[in-house]
Amino acid sequence: MQVAGEENLVFVEITGPEDSPYENGVFELELTLSNRYPFEPPKLRFITPIYHPNIDTTGRICLDLLKMPPAGNWLPSINICVLLTSLRLLLSAPNPLDPLMVDIAEEYLKNNELFVRKAREQTEKYAIKKSTKRQKEEEEKEEKEKEKEAKLETPKQEKRVEVSDKNNSSSSNNNNKEEERKDTNDIHDTNFKENEEIDSSESSEASWSDCQFLFYESFILLLLWEQERTSRSREENTRFGGHCQFLTLLPFLGVTGDS
Repeated sequence: MQVAGEENLVFVEITGPEDSPYENGVFELELTLSNRYPFEPPKLRFITPIYHPNIDTTGRICLDLLKMPPAGNWLPSINICVLLTSLRLLLSAPNPLDPLMVDIAEEYLKNNELFVRKAREQTEKYAIKKSTKRQKEEEEKEEKEKEKEAKLETPKQEKRVEVSDKNNSSSSNNNNKEEERKDTNDIHDTNFKENEEIDSSESSEASWSDCQFLFYESFILLLLWEQERTSRSREENTRFGGHCQFLTLLPFLGVTGDS
């Protein structure tokens, strides 16, 4: 039910009940409240055309709740919602014994299939279009609301992207700095190793040269000592014996007999 209006004049809409020829239809009604309401029933009239034995072509409705006693059943305790609910029940179950449209009532009793077909055709002609229009309006409203929500969410997403980009850039900068540190450390390590190798090679060369020098020095001292010993032995021994003693020293000095 949808209600719109001012003071005594109200426009309402009801939907056709399920499992009836009026299903999926939206029917607009005019509701007028008198100054004596609720002690007097409101006036209710269909604006949307409808094919029904209890509703005439002008939209007047034959319903007991719309009449004062004793002809009707109106009570001050009946509110508008109860009245509209009773009207929907009338659409589901027409009362052909108290009709406003006699020919439609006879058709309802004698040829119900024809009645149902005509009622559905008129509903599709006048009420379904209105329902479709209403649905389109609601869909358009929903689309506009979704667009607004999307526009509101877009800046948030952009901010998130900017923050993520900043984080990525900072992380990449940190990674670059770490790589540079690693490279510099590797260079220092390489230079240190090269210097160690050079120092070790130089120290080994120096130690070898020192050994050679000591060897030659020892060799010279040995020769001098041997010469002195030989000269002394010549004076004490015979020439032949001294010569044999000197020959015994030659292999130790690396001298062969052929030289």
